[in-house]
Amino acid sequence: MIRTQRNRHLRSALGSALVALLAISTAAAAQDASPQALYEAGQYDAVLARVDAERGAGRESLESAFMAAQAARRLGQGDRVVQEYERLASSPNPAWAALGRAGAALERGDLDQAQGAAGEAIGLEGGLGFAHYQLGMVHARRNNHEAAGQAFARAAELMPSFAYAHYYAGLSFQRVKNINRMATHFEQFVQLAPNAPERTQVLVVLRSVRG
Repeated sequence: MIRTQRNRHLRSALGSALVALLAISTAAAAQDASPQALYEAGQYDAVLARVDAERGAGRESLESAFMAAQAARRLGQGDRVVQEYERLASSPNPAWAALGRAGAALERGDLDQAQGAAGEAIGLEGGLGFAHYQLGMVHARRNNHEAAGQAFARAAELMPSFAYAHYYAGLSFQRVKNINRMATHFEQFVQLAPNAPERTQVLVVLRSVRG
C-alpha cells in the first residue's frame, strides 16, 4: 500500500517535471524562432514581440518588418500593419520601398495604387518573392483568383520555404477549380507549416481530392 502510494507520487512528480521541461523547451524554441517561423505557427503576438526585440538590438531586417505586417493583420491591428509597411516604404532599397507602398495602399483599400506599386517592385527586382506575394494579395482582393494564383505560385517558386505563399496559391487555385495545382501547393503548405492554424482545414481538402 505504502509502496503503491510512493510510486504514484513518483510518477506524478516525474510527470510534472516533464511538463515543466517541455514548457521550457517550447519557450526556448519560440525565442530562437524567426518571425517567419512564428508566423507560420500562428504565434502572431510572438512575431511582433520578436520583431520589436530585433529592433531594440539593432538587428531589424526588411523581411522581419514584412512578417510583422502579416502578423498585425491577423491580429486586426490595422494601424500597425500600415506602420510596418511605411517602414518598408522608407527603405533605401527601391524595390522594398515600392513593396511597402503597395502594402500600405492595400491596407487603406486603394487597390489601384497597391497593384501599381507591387508591379513597380517586381519591375525593379523580379526575384523579390514578397513583391509577387503582395501582388497576389491585390489580385485576391479584386477577386481575380487566376491572376492571384499565378502571383502566389511565382512567390512560392522564389521562396519555396515560405509556407503561406503555397497556402494562398492553393486557395486561389481552389477557387478557379485548378485542382492539381491547388493540391500541389496545399501539400507543400502542410509539410512546411505543421502547426499552422489552417492545417486541419487544408488536410480535409486534400483528403477529398487525394483520398
